[in-house]
Formats: sequence, C-alpha cells, structure tokens
Amino acid sequence: MKTSLQIARFEGIPLRLHWTFGLLLLAVFALSKTEEGFSGILLLWNALFIGSLFACVVMHEYGHALTARHYGIGTQDILLTPIGGIARLQGIPSKPVHELAIAIAGPLVNVVIVALLALPVWYFFAPEFHIITGSFFRSAPEVENRLSAVLRYWLPALLLLNAVLALFNLLPAFPMDGGRILRALLNLRMTRLRATRIASRIGQLAGLSFILIGTKIGHWGLIFIGTFVIITAAKEYRNLYEYERLQSQTAGNLMRPSLFHLSVNNTLAEARALLRQTQTDSLPVLNDEGLAIGQVKWQHIPKEAEAQNAPLNNYLIPWPGRLLPEDNLLTALQKLHRTRSESLPVFQGNTLLGLLSKKDVSEWMKKG
Repeated sequence: MKTSLQIARFEGIPLRLHWTFGLLLLAVFALSKTEEGFSGILLLWNALFIGSLFACVVMHEYGHALTARHYGIGTQDILLTPIGGIARLQGIPSKPVHELAIAIAGPLVNVVIVALLALPVWYFFAPEFHIITGSFFRSAPEVENRLSAVLRYWLPALLLLNAVLALFNLLPAFPMDGGRILRALLNLRMTRLRATRIASRIGQLAGLSFILIGTKIGHWGLIFIGTFVIITAAKEYRNLYEYERLQSQTAGNLMRPSLFHLSVNNTLAEARALLRQTQTDSLPVLNDEGLAIGQVKWQHIPKEAEAQNAPLNNYLIPWPGRLLPEDNLLTALQKLHRTRSESLPVFQGNTLLGLLSKKDVSEWMKKG
C-alpha cells in the first residue's frame, strides 16, 4: 500500500505528500467556518497561510538536499507531512563539516527569504506586520473579512513564518537542524556515535520541555512536537548504532561456509535428493574446474523433470549478484535488497567461499 503521492520533481528529487497531509487540507476547510457560516475569504486566508508555510518548508528541505548533493550524497525524496518536511538522504556525511553545512543550509534558506521580504514588508506593510505578529503569538492569525486585507497581510505573514521556521529549527533539539549542527560540532572532537548520543539526550530533554510547556499552557501542538522529538532522537541514535555495527563486520566473517554443492554432471533427481537431505532451498553448482557457475533452487525443479531424470544444466539459475569477503554488512544488505535475494554467494575471485543471507545478518544484529 502506498503511503505517499509524488506531486512534483525538482533537480531530479521527487517531492511527495504523505497520506496524512489530506487531514491538513480538511483542517483548512474546517477552520474556514465562522458562526455566520462558511467564509470564502477565510478559506483563501487559510489556504494562503498554510500553502505559504509548506512552500517555505519545501525550499528549506531542498536546501538540505542540494547541499548534500554537493558533498556526493543523494536524496531519495522529500516527504511532506502535516508537521513539516523530511529530506530523506541516501547516506550519512563522511565529515562533520559536511554535516554542519547540510544541517545549516535549511534554516539559511528561511533567513534568505526573510532578508528578501524585510524591506518591502517594512516599507509597505509595517502596520500589518505588527498586527499579525501580535496575533500570531496570542492566537491564530486573524484578518479582516475582505480580499484586500488578505493580500495586505500575506507578505507580513510569510516574513513571520520564515523567521519562526529558522529560529525553531535552530533549537538544539536533535534530530532538528539545530541538533544536527550540535552533533556536527561535537563530532569535531569525538566519535560520531558518542556525539549522536549526547545530541540525542539533549534533544530528548528539549522534547520533554516542549511537553511540559505544552501541558501547562494547553498547547497540543507543543506536546505533539515534544513527543515526536523524544521518539525520533532515540530512533536516530539507534539507527546510527546499527549503521556503524554493520560497517564494522564483513561478509567473510559472517558467511556460512558452503559445505554442500552440486556438479553440472548431477541429475535433477540427485539435486532434489541433496536439497531434501540438507533441508536448504538452494545449492551452488560447480563446473568441471570446480568453479561456482550458478545455483539450483528447490521450487524451480518440477516433479515431472525429476521423473525424466533431466540434466541439471537446464535448471541452472545464474547468481543475481555476488559478495566479496571484505564487503561490510551494510554493502552486503544493499546488494541483497537490490537483487531481491534472501542470500548471496561470497566469492574470492572465481572461488565460492560461502553464502550470506538476510537471516544471518538479522540474527547477528539481534546479538548487539
């Protein structure tokens, strides 16, 4: 089941809407009702306000993604949810200074927007800016029920939104941008894992503060954000811990030696007998020189072929990929996922050393 919908692509990076974004669109209509009934002007204001907010969020996330590309890190996509955006990078920056640049690029986009809007807003819409700023921090922004008022308040609202986005994201609450900046600075003097542990703990304390403040003033948004920060900070640390463990172990150390194999001269009947005896789904097949040239799978051998004692060559399946003994487990898992295989052979040159399966990696990870 798809949980997101691609709505655009910029610089080769897909922009997707999470399915929960539809709830936000419903909220736009719900907030457009007054005691007198549905208000078209209020709908326009809410649509402009929320639409502008997420346009800025998109630019913020592309700031991260394009900076990451500069350092050789691709971006899977940018996902929009009701609480913000996520640039899902395909790797971790190799140097702390790279992570620092990537983390600060998002808030810097909002700072640039503030700088571009500051002069026209101050010159043309200063009264509206003061009114909407006061309204924003007391309650939901309100405007007069006239189209001209909506247009007058729009740029001041956009300026305020970007200032709030920049400041909020710079809070040292990992995994927000400020927390990532903190981790990058800590990583200059210590290992990435230790820096992440410290940044994660600070982020969780910040999340707890959001929850306490939100509870005291009755602000459910702060409570939700605090809960999100606490859970995500812990998850980010765990993900990095597993990432570094996978990089520390090699396929050669974890593989299962290939104790049983077939020859190209075997028949299907012999193959099925050995598969049944070893209770495995597949076995490697060696040629006359002793080199592994493929595999035979149990489910690919029809019973009628066995009865005819057909040659094994007709049911030989090429390896979908191969591993080297020095490949780390992260590389191995990527190859397993890419080839959609449950296991892959580990070769030294043309010599088969053994097999590594997803199950082997999973069981090893559970011991950590």
